Amino acid sequence: MGTRSAWTSIRIAAAWSIAVLGLVAVSANSDDVRTRMATVLRYAGIQHPAERDVARMAELWTRAQVPGLEREARRLTLRDMFLLYGKLQGYDVTARPQTLDATAQFATSSVEGGGRMDLTLPKPRGKPSGTYLRVDTRGTGPTPLLLIADMGVDGTALYESFAQRQRTAYTMHIVTLPYAGAARPLPWPETVDYAARPWLGQIERELLALIDQPRMKGVTVVGSSGSGYLAARIALLRPKQIRTAVLVHTLVSTPMRDIDNPDAPAPLAQRLLRVKSIPPSPQLFPIAPVPPVEELRRLIADPASTHPTARNWMAFAVKDLAVSRAWTFEALSNGFLVPSLEYSWELMSTDLTEPMKDLAVQVLVMGSRHDKDSPLQNSPNISQWEEITQRYPTIPLTLVTFDDTRAYISADAPEEFDRALADFLAGRPVRGKTRSP
Repeated sequence: MGTRSAWTSIRIAAAWSIAVLGLVAVSANSDDVRTRMATVLRYAGIQHPAERDVARMAELWTRAQVPGLEREARRLTLRDMFLLYGKLQGYDVTARPQTLDATAQFATSSVEGGGRMDLTLPKPRGKPSGTYLRVDTRGTGPTPLLLIADMGVDGTALYESFAQRQRTAYTMHIVTLPYAGAARPLPWPETVDYAARPWLGQIERELLALIDQPRMKGVTVVGSSGSGYLAARIALLRPKQIRTAVLVHTLVSTPMRDIDNPDAPAPLAQRLLRVKSIPPSPQLFPIAPVPPVEELRRLIADPASTHPTARNWMAFAVKDLAVSRAWTFEALSNGFLVPSLEYSWELMSTDLTEPMKDLAVQVLVMGSRHDKDSPLQNSPNISQWEEITQRYPTIPLTLVTFDDTRAYISADAPEEFDRALADFLAGRPVRGKTRSP
């Protein structure tokens, strides 16, 4: 997924900028709302919610969507609903009042922009069966690469230019993840449990099975943005099977601060608890409808557009505006944004800081520093890895930076990207890209 992550600038926006699925009217039948609310709460892992809590959630849910409700009243109603939901999940949301207020404020803006909550559960739900990754092979070179596309992007599109440039240097196995390109979509989990990482777990199992094939012995794994997490996991889990790993614009973890010490990152146990308190969308968080196809195309092309779904969703993945718009349109028109939230919350529940101390395979991290025209200037994709190298100075990790690039460095700085990869694989000193004077 483009600049959309705390794992990709895009995906982080996706995590906090929620939009898609379909506009529904608030039900006038309060008994029906309570019944459906109880079902949603059980879906969210609250198996035996008290009747009074169900009734209160249903009351707040209904009131939050009343047309013409004064803005402050709507904000406070949503705030109370999120507060109660967190309590039912065993998490005191008041410990982070700024986050609670910001979430309620954003939800209010979403409702005012046409967003609605819908108590319908996602379908299909169930356990994964079969394979969901799409693997395409390009090139005839002697060096094997496994190129994992970012979430929400067709791998053959993301790596097309690189595959053309390097077709005689590498044999490239390009992986497209579920909900993009020709990959099969994953079924939704039976219950909401982001910490269990059902989608990432399934994808990881399939990637490991692919890596374990004899033909993949000695492969270099490349992950971009969100898929950099998967490449890092493979490096940790299969150091004897792969040759090296390359992590492009990748985060160690989604930024989250310790409640008691804002100067420190949140410990994993706290991270898991806080992720558990995230309300499922669109059931308990309002999301805006995707416009009809031609209207969506027009809104994406309009730099003045303020539509909450179309505005800047994946628009900052690369500097080439036409490419960014095309990927944005493809992802949104194919209904990826709601699935992107599942990916985002699952990524938010993990932190690679501690596991990286056991890194035993050579890893190259390519960090990007956005160009001056990018609206996403502050991704910590470099600073997090600098902290890792300071914490574990002896691990086999090389960090290089690329100025004036965004999430997909191979597209924004192709010559420098190709050179850095070749130098890394040859054991030569690796250079990134220095900002032009």
